[in-house]
Amino acid sequence: MAQSISDNFQAALIHLLETEGRGAQSRLARQQHIDKGYLSAIIKGRKPGSEEARSKIAAYFQLTYEEMLALGRSLLETSVPPSSGDDAPVDASKRESKPLITELPDRALLVREEELRYHASPQYREKTQKVNDILSAQDVYSKILEGFIDVVYEASIQNVENQALKKRITELESRLIALEKRWGAS
Repeated sequence: MAQSISDNFQAALIHLLETEGRGAQSRLARQQHIDKGYLSAIIKGRKPGSEEARSKIAAYFQLTYEEMLALGRSLLETSVPPSSGDDAPVDASKRESKPLITELPDRALLVREEELRYHASPQYREKTQKVNDILSAQDVYSKILEGFIDVVYEASIQNVENQALKKRITELESRLIALEKRWGAS
């Protein structure tokens, strides 16, 4: 089934907002400087959204515009059609239980059924809400949590970079061994 670009984008946006949990729409609007009413109209499908707004939204979720469209297309292709005949988005609990795998231009995005279930779980939403409450308090505890989040984020980035370096070193060692064998045989 062919969907329009705005349908694909809307499906991805709704999914990502649901995944992020309560308050996500407000955080998105505030952080990306998008009018709340305009963002709401995009979410509800009343407006398609400008290219600039869509790019800002994709950037908020650390995706490219094309990745948002691909995610939306996959979500729409794997969702159960609405039974009421209206054009309301399908709620995540009515989606088929097969894994959703989308090949994206720069990387593969793999969203497994258990990940979707976890992000929709009350425990995940509760934790997300607690973090949001602490951060929005703007007190000593929010500063501590901000610092902790920064440290954990930097550590995760360093871990990814370290893994990439380890892989590259292993590849270089393999090449050196092959060269040593080749030169040793000569």
